[in-house]
Amino acid sequence: MSAAATFENRVAAVMPDLFRFAMSITRNRETAADLSQDAAALALTKRDSFESGTDLRAWLFRLQVNLHRNTLRKERNRKRLEQEHSPLQAHDLALPSQVDSLRYREAYKAIEALPPLQRQVLFLVVHDGKTYDEAAQILEIDKGTVKSRLNRARQALADAIDYEHGREVGTTREFGR
Repeated sequence: MSAAATFENRVAAVMPDLFRFAMSITRNRETAADLSQDAAALALTKRDSFESGTDLRAWLFRLQVNLHRNTLRKERNRKRLEQEHSPLQAHDLALPSQVDSLRYREAYKAIEALPPLQRQVLFLVVHDGKTYDEAAQILEIDKGTVKSRLNRARQALADAIDYEHGREVGTTREFGR
């Protein structure tokens, strides 16, 4: 089997992991499928830049994160341009009603309420079992930043669960402890 075919097989084997990671970032099945396919396609075109002997999954995750960041950046720029040239101003828009649609369906779910950077770290460390060092390498951030984001994500989830629990059952937190 040729080196190119072997590389393609290795990339194909990681596709389910790429999709799960994309889902943790995008929270949208179609967008996640597109993102994971784009990352795989980019990997195949950039196969020469992959260093043999290094972690292919980490390299693919890095490509996927960079693709996602580029997409978000382009979207922000597009929205900014639209807003700058829009005849409607912020004060022309109506405020949400019905108690903000039941607090936006209780902020979707606790895990979906996390910021994307925290969801990324949570996925890599908790779901995918990466070490802090591996997650830091994939996201190109310091190990301390990984720990900090993971701690904030865990705290946010705990607070959300306590909030829900406190409303229904009555905890010490509800009584001002």
